[in-house]
This record gives sequence, C-alpha cells and structure tokens, in this order.
Amino acid sequence: MLNSFHYFIQVKSAYKAALRAHALGLTTIHGISFDMTFYSEMTCQQMIDRYVPHDVRIFDASAPSNLSPIDAGAATLWVKPNR
Repeated sequence: MLNSFHYFIQVKSAYKAALRAHALGLTTIHGISFDMTFYSEMTCQQMIDRYVPHDVRIFDASAPSNLSPIDAGAATLWVKPNR
C-alpha cells in the first residue's frame, strides 16, 4: 500500500503530527490524553516516551476547564481555545 501513496497517515495516530508541529514551534499543545480503550498501559507509555514533548502535560480523560479538546485519533489534544 505504501508504494501506491505519496502521503500516508494512520488515523488512530493523527495526534503524532500535531505533537511534531508543537515540537517545531508551529503550534502549541498544552496537554494530551490517550484513549486507554485502544492503548495498553505499556503501549501508552511507549507513545509518551517516543512522541510527547516534555512541555506537553499528560492528562487522564479530562483537562483543566480553560483548555479545549481536539480529537486526534486514539488521543485527545488539549489546547487553549481561540477567542
């Protein structure tokens, strides 16, 4: 399949693109929460270690009320809402 497509993204891991954009300074992600019905504890920790920048907080299912959720595959990204 990869030989047939110029660009390819796994929908369940769409959050990785946003986290990379954050690491490059192109956007600001304040936190992330992982779908624990999809990830095991061990796999979740691997995703955190490999993809989550140190300045992005890890949340359980919810985050502070001043942040808005963005569904990004098997994770929710938490950002400040646009005003």
